[in-house]
Amino acid sequence: MDPYNQELLTYLLSGLIIGVGLVVWGAFHKKWMVRLLAFVVGILVIWYGLVVGVAKGFSAWQQSPDPPPEAFSDGGPMVGMLIFGWIPAGFVCLFAYGLARWRVSATKNSQ
Repeated sequence: MDPYNQELLTYLLSGLIIGVGLVVWGAFHKKWMVRLLAFVVGILVIWYGLVVGVAKGFSAWQQSPDPPPEAFSDGGPMVGMLIFGWIPAGFVCLFAYGLARWRVSATKNSQ
């Protein structure tokens, strides 16, 4: 695995675990304000993991021995994650929230 992907996966997986954990925890809470806050914070944590992962990945890629010219000239992914990274983070959190709420309703209906 190249240094870019190694750094990206480290930060992305950390953000995913914490963000999805927050969303699932919030989905099981009774108050809607806590659920909404956990959902928004989960999106922000995953988004942060994406942005930092891409930035650190490019830094590691540029510091690798004999880096290709693309490591220095292509800033598109960093800008793209900074501006649009909330969209995939939102989809992941929406999916996790939907599954958790479905589980809550299935548990309530079975009792």
